[in-house]
Amino acid sequence: MKIQILLLISVFFTSLHTMAQNVGIGTTAPLATLSVGSSSQFRVNSTGNIIRINNIPYSFPTTQGAPDQYLRNDGSGNLTWVLPAKPVVRAFIMQGDGSDWLIDNASDYESGDNADPTIVLHRGFTYQFINNSGGHPFYITDTPMSGAYNVGVTNNGAGSGTITFTVPIDNSIPLYYYCSAHPVMNGTFIIN
Repeated sequence: MKIQILLLISVFFTSLHTMAQNVGIGTTAPLATLSVGSSSQFRVNSTGNIIRINNIPYSFPTTQGAPDQYLRNDGSGNLTWVLPAKPVVRAFIMQGDGSDWLIDNASDYESGDNADPTIVLHRGFTYQFINNSGGHPFYITDTPMSGAYNVGVTNNGAGSGTITFTVPIDNSIPLYYYCSAHPVMNGTFIIN
């Protein structure tokens, strides 16, 4: 009798192992460990990872992102960890006349002069410089009237369009701006 009971228990546990199957909600033919929808549009694999949403396969990064990052979808289901974009705190409108950068309006500055003004920027903040000068390349630099400083800068040296600058939080060096075609068009940034 003991042998029959042990044999019965053994058969029961063996059949439990082989009975493991996919579970479906709204489907009679689930295609993954957990499938939702008549065509298994949402799927979770046996390790608990989402592998398909709205019938698009998803590819998750192999490592966890930093606490200040989020998962961005490239539109094809490939996910990557990225930092959120910083909001632009100010956009400067610029004109160039061959001898000066005229930035915004003269009334915007305490001195009443908008020709090559000293501009105060704050660490960690993002600024845009909208170059409407008709071809005067605007450069942000750490060397007066030459070179380019590209840390946190997008589109540095553009002769027209938008230059975006997120001031590095650890910046400790002086920064300047100038026109590479007319180096006399230059000014200074004060970084706070």
